[in-house]
Amino acid sequence: MKLFYKKPFAHLGDVLGDLSRELGLRDAMKLEKIRADWRTLFKSPLCDMFSPAIIETGRLTVNVLDSKWLAQINYYRKDVLNKLHNYGVNAITLRVGNVTVVEEPVTPQVKELKPWPPTGSDADDIEEITAMLVPGLREAAARAYARHLGYDTSTLKPIETAGWATNRQRLAALDDNNYKGSDKN
Repeated sequence: MKLFYKKPFAHLGDVLGDLSRELGLRDAMKLEKIRADWRTLFKSPLCDMFSPAIIETGRLTVNVLDSKWLAQINYYRKDVLNKLHNYGVNAITLRVGNVTVVEEPVTPQVKELKPWPPTGSDADDIEEITAMLVPGLREAAARAYARHLGYDTSTLKPIETAGWATNRQRLAALDDNNYKGSDKN
C-alpha cells in the first residue's frame, strides 16, 4: 500500500480526501447524486431516453436509448451540460447503450381514519362477522376488522378477556401440571 504522506502526523481529512480520490469514491458519490436527481433535472419522457453511466474526472458518459435519441440529445448537449455543471460535470460523452430507467419515488398516501365506533353498514358487517366468536376473541376480531375498514382504534382500552387466564398464568399452570405428572411416575 502506498503511503500518502511522508510526515509522521497528517490531518485525517487530508488523508481521507486523498484516499477517496485515489479509490474513485468521489466520482462514485457524484454519479449516485446525479442518478438520484435525474428525474428532477430532466422531465419525462426525456429522462427515460438516456441515463448516466460513468463519471471520471468530470466527464460524464451517458447511455442513450438509440441513435435517433442520441442525435436529439446531442443537439441539446450544451443545455444538458449546463444542468449537470453543479454536479462537477465538465464534459459529457453520449453513446448508445442500456438505459436505466430511474423510478420516481412513491410517497405513501396516508388515509384519514374514521372515528370510533363504526356506524351504519360497517357496524352491521362487523357484528355479522364476529357473531360466532367467543367474547374475548369477538372484540379482538371486531377491532381488527374495524382497523381494516379505516377506523381509529388506537384510543381504545385493552381488551378484557373475561374468564381467560393470561399467557403467563396458563404457562405456569401447564408447568405445574407437568411437574405433578412427573412426580407420579
